[in-house]
Amino acid sequence: MAAFKLSIRSNTDGSFAPAWFDNDTRLWDDPRLRSPLSLIEQWTMPNLKLHIADQPATPILFNPNALAFSASLKNKMTEFPEIEWLPINIQGHGTYFIFHVTTAIELPDGSNAVVGLPPGGNLAVLHSFPSNFCSPLGFFRVWHPVGSAGRKVGRCTSGVFLGTAAKASLEVFANEFLEARSA
Repeated sequence: MAAFKLSIRSNTDGSFAPAWFDNDTRLWDDPRLRSPLSLIEQWTMPNLKLHIADQPATPILFNPNALAFSASLKNKMTEFPEIEWLPINIQGHGTYFIFHVTTAIELPDGSNAVVGLPPGGNLAVLHSFPSNFCSPLGFFRVWHPVGSAGRKVGRCTSGVFLGTAAKASLEVFANEFLEARSA
C-alpha cells in the first residue's frame, strides 16, 4: 500500500500525545484550512494557547481542526513543497506553524468511500484507496466530488494523506506524536 492517513497518536492512558492548542472559547477553527489554496498572503497570525494551561508544549500541537509544528520540527520537513507553514502564536510558548496541505487529488476510482446523498454529496468517509493506488505526492488531501456542496466552495476532506516518503520522514521526526495508518 502506498498511501496512508495521518493520525494523532494517543498515550497509554488514552490522552493525546501532542498537546492541544485552542482559543479562549475552545472553538478555534479556520475553515480556510480545508481548502488546498495557499493562505500565506492573507494569513494573520492568531494568538492561541494550550488547552490545558499547565501542560508542557510538545514539538507538535494539535487541535481537532489543525496541527501545529515547532520551528525546529518544521525546518526538518522542508522537503515537501505541498506543505504551507502558517505561523500562530501559542501564549507562553512562542511561534508554532500550522501544517497546511496545499495539494488535493480527485477521489481515485475504486476507492472504498462513503459519499453523501444529494444535494450535499460530500465525501463523508474514505476507508481506503484502491490496492493499486500509489500516492503521487508526499502529503495530499482528497477533493469532495465534483458538484458536491463542499466542492462548490473549494473544499476538500479534512483528513491528510501521505505517501511512503512522507511516512518515512514522519517516522524519523514525529513518530512520538503522529502516525501514518494504512488508507
